[in-house]
Amino acid sequence: MNRLPQETAPESTDAPRGGSCVILGAPNVGKSTLMNRLLGQSLSVTTPRPGTTRMHILGVQQIEDPPTQIAWMDTPGVARPKTALHQQLVQEASHAMENADCILLMDDCTDRGFKIQRSDPRRPKPSPEALQSSEAGDGPEDGDTIGKSSPETDPAYHVRESRAARILRQLTSSNGDSSTAAKPIVVAINKVDELGIKDYLLPRMSAWQAYEGVRAVVPVSALKGTQLDSLVKEVRKCLPEGMPYDPEMWTNRSERFFVCEHLRGSVMRQIRAEIPYGVAVYLDHYEEQDRLTRIQASIVVEKASHKGILIGKGGLQLKAIGTEARKAMETMLGKKVHLEVWVKVVEGWTRDPRRVRELLGSETAVQP
Repeated sequence: MNRLPQETAPESTDAPRGGSCVILGAPNVGKSTLMNRLLGQSLSVTTPRPGTTRMHILGVQQIEDPPTQIAWMDTPGVARPKTALHQQLVQEASHAMENADCILLMDDCTDRGFKIQRSDPRRPKPSPEALQSSEAGDGPEDGDTIGKSSPETDPAYHVRESRAARILRQLTSSNGDSSTAAKPIVVAINKVDELGIKDYLLPRMSAWQAYEGVRAVVPVSALKGTQLDSLVKEVRKCLPEGMPYDPEMWTNRSERFFVCEHLRGSVMRQIRAEIPYGVAVYLDHYEEQDRLTRIQASIVVEKASHKGILIGKGGLQLKAIGTEARKAMETMLGKKVHLEVWVKVVEGWTRDPRRVRELLGSETAVQP
């Protein structure tokens, strides 16, 4: 698998430090974009759609000076579980957090509730019941502005009710482990390049700095690479001394895993209906030759009606999906790929815990 060179930090006499840092946040907050930027490599598949990442993916950043190894762990976006698939995604994020040395919590500064100003007559004041709900760890649904106050009046309340804070409470509670709650937290406030009025940023940063367990708050743009050096420095401070990883290690996933991810990512980019959220991919055949890799893969949908949409008239839609995925695979593998793709129906698989485990864990040529 081809790997791009990584940038090195300025010279320092600091002792070597290394460890794992789990990236947590809501769907589409920019976790995968951030990890890819930090690694200098498109390791995690990214799409404009929330819910692209389904399995935690580890990517090791090697920095020469000061000697540093950070194993970034990209995780699925956490939302309220409604199906067996959603529950599996929450478990993935929770397991990654349990095994990490440090937590990088991603917040989104473009949250519309955060931008409502005090002079806006549409903004309701938080009720006593809402404030009690905040302390209990329950909050409004994603995107709701009811019960949120503006930064000028109560930025701490807004941070407590943010999706990032609710996710942290949800995962900490589900782990039930005091050591998890004691892990150092660095907050990355993402998408600052999209924030029109920068005055909103300072109250949010101050509120996060006062949040329990938070060691540092760094405003960043994962898309443009803004402030990432500062973010790495703050995360490094939270890691133990020592270099725990092999210098040649850079991910915990196989090439077969990323082949499946590229095909599923192509589906998510090409199809605009609800179908991508009920899609899984597994390999039927994987054969490496000197100058060519032969791959046979199946795209699984959960409704018979979705199969025709994925294939398209005369097979044109499936051809477009396969062509995009094949090009990404060839870039990753560094050689030509012969790709054959089928579409199969597994009725209601996202609601079946056994099917979910089989399909999300499939990196081999075994049909579920």
